[in-house]
Amino acid sequence: MKKSSATYLILMSTGALLFPGIALAQQQSGESASVEDSQDISGADQNVIIVTARGREEDLQSVPLDITAFNAEALEEKSIDTLDDIARFTPGLTFETLDGAGGAPTIRGISQIAQFNREQTTAVFYDNIYLPRSYLFDATTEGLARVEVVKGPQSSRFGRNAFAGAINYIPKKANLRGFSAEGFMTYGSDERFDIGGNVNLTVIPDMLAIFGSYAHTEFDGSWTNDHPQANFGFSPGTNGNVGGRNNESWSVGFIFRPAPSLTIETSYFDGEIRDEANATRYNTVNGPTGIGNCGTLGADGFPRLFCGPLPEPADTVVVEPRGFGRQVNTEIVRTAVTYEVSDNVTASYLFGRIQADSVTAFQSESDPVNCGGILNPAVFGAFLCNFQASPLGSVDYDSHEARISYQGDNGLTLALGGYYLDGTDINFFISASVPALNTLDPSEFAPLNLIPVQSPFSSPLDPERFRNFVARIEETKTETKAIFAEASYAFNDGRTRISAEGRYTWEEISTENTLRNFTVGNSPQTFKFLTPRFTVEHDATPDTLVYASVARGAKAGGFNAGAFDTEVAGNFDPEFNWTYEVGLKNTLFNRRLTLNIAAFYTDWSDQQLRVRDPTNPGGPGNFIQAITTNVGNAEVYGIEGSAAFQFDNGFSIDGNAAYISSKFAAGAIDPLAGEQGQDPDIDGNFLPRSPEFTAALGVQYDGDINPETSYFVRLDGNYQSKQFADPTNNVISPGRTLVNARVGLKYKSFSIDAWAKNVFDKKYAAAANFIYQTPPSNNFLGTIFGERRMFGVTARFKY
Repeated sequence: MKKSSATYLILMSTGALLFPGIALAQQQSGESASVEDSQDISGADQNVIIVTARGREEDLQSVPLDITAFNAEALEEKSIDTLDDIARFTPGLTFETLDGAGGAPTIRGISQIAQFNREQTTAVFYDNIYLPRSYLFDATTEGLARVEVVKGPQSSRFGRNAFAGAINYIPKKANLRGFSAEGFMTYGSDERFDIGGNVNLTVIPDMLAIFGSYAHTEFDGSWTNDHPQANFGFSPGTNGNVGGRNNESWSVGFIFRPAPSLTIETSYFDGEIRDEANATRYNTVNGPTGIGNCGTLGADGFPRLFCGPLPEPADTVVVEPRGFGRQVNTEIVRTAVTYEVSDNVTASYLFGRIQADSVTAFQSESDPVNCGGILNPAVFGAFLCNFQASPLGSVDYDSHEARISYQGDNGLTLALGGYYLDGTDINFFISASVPALNTLDPSEFAPLNLIPVQSPFSSPLDPERFRNFVARIEETKTETKAIFAEASYAFNDGRTRISAEGRYTWEEISTENTLRNFTVGNSPQTFKFLTPRFTVEHDATPDTLVYASVARGAKAGGFNAGAFDTEVAGNFDPEFNWTYEVGLKNTLFNRRLTLNIAAFYTDWSDQQLRVRDPTNPGGPGNFIQAITTNVGNAEVYGIEGSAAFQFDNGFSIDGNAAYISSKFAAGAIDPLAGEQGQDPDIDGNFLPRSPEFTAALGVQYDGDINPETSYFVRLDGNYQSKQFADPTNNVISPGRTLVNARVGLKYKSFSIDAWAKNVFDKKYAAAANFIYQTPPSNNFLGTIFGERRMFGVTARFKY
């Protein structure tokens, strides 16, 4: 879309924010005054949004935190299916899908530089159960009661690695309201087919209820794959278009209330993700077929770097069909017990278990048909297609949290608790190079998961053995202990409140390189850190809340199991930030008009960046890998807001906008760039994958045909400015504007919606990576493309 269109969208969104009395964008439909009753809203409570970000049920407008929340109806009306969609409607949040890993969410410009690291800068939870790997983050929103995005460091409340903020998926679950049932079905373009539903049954009134849900989704992908064998049907692999999925999940649970003061909830979730490879393009940068246009010349006489905007996407892509994206199996067990000791004291306990395993294989060849761009054909005697698998492995985590809370009549609120987590993470990195399909007879075609993989250390190397090898197997065990406390006091007739909260964490981490059968040097190691938060808030009027806070965020350190000399380069330290925030929340005219704005500054120190292993001499058998080390600092500041206005005539307008400056500060270096003949000092550069401007604008009309029949029409636009794909700021991902539309008809408990996403079929880069290779090997530029235009029809009933 033309630049003028993007500018217009920003101006309109900003105008919506400044319009007097504008309401929170994300909550057109609102939620009820209790979590258990979150789907039963009416009357004056229609736009009350209840969140649990501070461990208790609170009206969003009364919480001195910058939170964006979506209930089930908002997710449906805005056509939100994935975390990428959530990001488009959340100021200060961006998300990029990555091959295999699932993607890296970025809150307020605090981007994850080491994208495949075990720990991320944004913590993600499923019903307050920590999800320890990025391949678990991007799940379907079907079956969710609510999504909460809490911005700013939340380490004092959420703990593990809520360094920039936290995302919490809250599913629909058992309640004591009686019998209810819901079903849905979707048919759409590119073989889209979804089906599922849920049932809640009260077995004993006011005492026992059970719940079950099921969801299945199929999709062929929106990009045409021009590979000659695209329709062969590899499993796992791609078939037909690229970027498709075939996912399935189910859950069961119950709520038991044997006494009015005691509530027990238990649930079990089982999910399978079967993603195809993404729509991608990998370009060789240097060499006679490369796209290099800047930087020093390599030994071949060609530039080793690329500078400027990414090349425009073509109408189709060429992706090797043996590659596949996430193949993830997940099981989550959750038990929550709440006991009301008295009118003022509540005790609670939360247990969570998550077990998951993931397999992935993606290709980064610049010529996916003939291959040979990564492994030299002159050395290996054939044109081989290289596939990489990482992260690949499994997680097994148990967590326990106990809390006791006091709500006094004198304005004093107290909370005290403890947290314990014990988990094992096993991660592989596999490199497999197999003959190109055009050199094989179809009878020799085989999926990658049938190819034997060997260790390069198990026997003397030869070309055949070196084709398919395990470069790394690491097993990391984490034991986290934490105590946390919170105190809040209200005075000035309750209009002014001050609070202090904090968490002290002991985190013992040990990593073993099981491929080489040794424990990484300096392992195990215990990291200790205190993460406080201080807040002052004031009700300037009954409709206006003003707040200010200062908080410390912490992200755990760890170990480089793939380092050649782990005694020297085996570990890295935690990174920290201090964030200062002021905010304003306005609610007017019976909650039809609100305005939320927050401004913030973050001082980020000891940043974890990726460097080439300085201890690895290279040569036969020594696979050179990047490692993580603390060589960076950054400063981030910005302003963001969400707004909407509900007219009396059925029209509503909502919008959000954010400006964020996220830059490396003094002391930040990029040694990988230094290897390419560039200045490694990146002080003043923008962090990768951190756009300066984002904005969204939505318009909706709700009308009635008769007392039993209603309809709505909705149009949404989203804008994201350019961003950089690498710390040197050489590679630019251009900005984009996307438009969605939805129209729905509802008769009693039945509804049918027609929808379209990316209405104008914008072709754009959703993510990009510059892949540094040790000279004289070629550098690569990898681009992952966003979804093309999609449309469909969704039918739903609720009883």
